[in-house]
Amino acid sequence: MYRCRSFRRCSRDIHRSTEGAAYSVNTTWSPYGIGVNLLAVPAYVLSKWIGHFGVLASLINPVLTATSAVVIYRISRALKWSAFQGLAAAVSYGVLSLALWYTVELLSEPGVTLCVLVIILGLVRWRQGSPLAPLWIGLAAGFAAQLRTDSVFTVWIALLAIPLIVPWSSLFQKRALAS
Repeated sequence: MYRCRSFRRCSRDIHRSTEGAAYSVNTTWSPYGIGVNLLAVPAYVLSKWIGHFGVLASLINPVLTATSAVVIYRISRALKWSAFQGLAAAVSYGVLSLALWYTVELLSEPGVTLCVLVIILGLVRWRQGSPLAPLWIGLAAGFAAQLRTDSVFTVWIALLAIPLIVPWSSLFQKRALAS
């Protein structure tokens, strides 16, 4: 741990301690966006009334993971899977993957995962003719970039699959929101 009295001195000390490293920690930007902080705002406001910010903040990622399981179930039902298969997929995600571990830390991965799942659900719904699907895809892609700035490269790649999944005729329709 570094105990610093000024930002310049602290960044200089950190830079000296990592001179032999292959990466630079003396940057003015962070790979993490403001998305997790935005998700913590309601917990902070609620904690001003009832207290226990730590408890409320620790509920953010479990709620995101549970919401991801619900979106997985909705994707499976949109793909015409049986209810049992959808439930098995959702429970498998929540219990058998690393999602369970990510619920104990306040990291951005559960939020990015939820955004990716919403993009997938939006693609499936767009193929089925839902008029709000492009809006959900755009909102999820935008918020994924707010959670982690590297999502521009990792998550937005999925947007290149839109012409492969969505019919060409619906790609160029005039939408009410765009006019």
